[in-house]
Amino acid sequence: MPQSRPGRPAEGPSRERGSERRTGPFLREATAALDGGDRARAREVACRRLESVDPRQRGVYGNVQHFANLILGLVALSEGQLPEARHRLIASAKTPGSTHLKTLGPNMALAAELLDRGERDVVVDYLRLCRRLWKDGKRLKEWETLARNGRFPDFGYQVDHGLRDVMLPQQVDTLKKLAKLQWAMRERGRAREYAHEALRRAESVRRHWNYGNVVHEAHLVLGHVALAEGKLDEAGHQLLMAGRTPGSPQLRHVGPHMSLAKRLLERGRRFAILEYLRLCGRFWKDSGRLAAWEKTVRGGGIPEFGHLLMEGRL
Repeated sequence: MPQSRPGRPAEGPSRERGSERRTGPFLREATAALDGGDRARAREVACRRLESVDPRQRGVYGNVQHFANLILGLVALSEGQLPEARHRLIASAKTPGSTHLKTLGPNMALAAELLDRGERDVVVDYLRLCRRLWKDGKRLKEWETLARNGRFPDFGYQVDHGLRDVMLPQQVDTLKKLAKLQWAMRERGRAREYAHEALRRAESVRRHWNYGNVVHEAHLVLGHVALAEGKLDEAGHQLLMAGRTPGSPQLRHVGPHMSLAKRLLERGRRFAILEYLRLCGRFWKDSGRLAAWEKTVRGGGIPEFGHLLMEGRL
């Protein structure tokens, strides 16, 4: 990697953006190792990059400090070393920052994993520290408030970007999103094709916690397509397949998608919905709401599913 010469002026924005792109090879190597279960290799790559990065190259230095510490934290967490994982999360937020982090924001993968394990205080501290890195301070404050109150924020893209391969290989996640997009465009054939391919490829990465999201959402896309074609039995089958997901941090805390369930309930498929609610109880923490909905369905009504019917949810 080219080094800044002593006495040269600090790099400007264009030079910083160029150096940020050089973060990619290190991330790909480290995340590929972690994805393959080679924790020692992932740790070695991250530590080597932390030791070799030149602080004078502002963009790449800020990114490496952030992402290498997150890699080390994820490795520590996979080995059951919670204190080290907490330390690395805070260290990742103490980066001097970069144009990349200011624009796209910090990564929330390790924060989500720790919050799922009840480590609320360290995640709140992390969110507070991230305010100086990201221009979207409003969103960080909202997430901090939710975390303080024992709720799980929907971190969305921030769980993926930069470390996508740690959660799920990019092509699988892309296929899932393409399936949802094609369904939104009412392109049934292509939505079905992308959903099937996402499910097929996801089988090779079952140990990723994001695997559960792909299973849930791809089967729901297939269910919506079947329903649009008048195949109610197939739609009900796909709904139950979606409910058999192993779960994920988002599903455990934010909840399952309910649009297909509501549409099937409106068509009288009460028993399929009752079974779906039962399945969702295996991964969603809000058992009280599920019990209330089950009571409503058994009484012949349609529950108020609230935010679980929001635009963009299946």
